Amino acid sequence: MAALAKKGNPTAFADAVKQGIEEVAPVLSVIEQKLSKSPYVVGSSPTAADLLCYVEFGQLPELHMYDFKGYPNIAAWIARMQKYPGYQENAKGVIALAGIFKARASKM
Repeated sequence: MAALAKKGNPTAFADAVKQGIEEVAPVLSVIEQKLSKSPYVVGSSPTAADLLCYVEFGQLPELHMYDFKGYPNIAAWIARMQKYPGYQENAKGVIALAGIFKARASKM
């Protein structure tokens, strides 16, 4: 992530995101497998595990950092989690943050 601080490197942000996704791929594979057997991370209804995982992974599509095309069960789970009350209110902040990231990336 130190590369993000270097000016004049237009691919630094994209490179950092790619590296992060590669590092977390084994975790995504485990979650994908769990979600192939149940609609939520630990069973048939959402738990704290879902909320904690969503905080880490669910915002990535909103931030245009990752789309989970290779993980269809995670993508479906994210869609289920986004239907819960409070999602729209929380998403406003994430969408605003995405705009900030985009503006900063365009200046690199």
